[in-house]
Amino acid sequence: MNLYVELAVTARLLILVQSLMVSHRPGTRVNLTETQRALDRIVTRRNRNRRRAIRRRERVRARITDVVSTP
Repeated sequence: MNLYVELAVTARLLILVQSLMVSHRPGTRVNLTETQRALDRIVTRRNRNRRRAIRRRERVRARITDVVSTP
């Protein structure tokens, strides 16, 4: 690879890494369009809801197990 191509590849990789970095606030990635931001919010919400549902099921299961195990 010549130097120009290597620099171009490095620059693209840096841009890709920066765009994938997420701050503490969801949807604030670097250089996201409104559509990408909206999709990111949807994915974040789905993941959060999935985790909540899993925790809810675990609490219910623990409650049922606890009731059954105590005489």
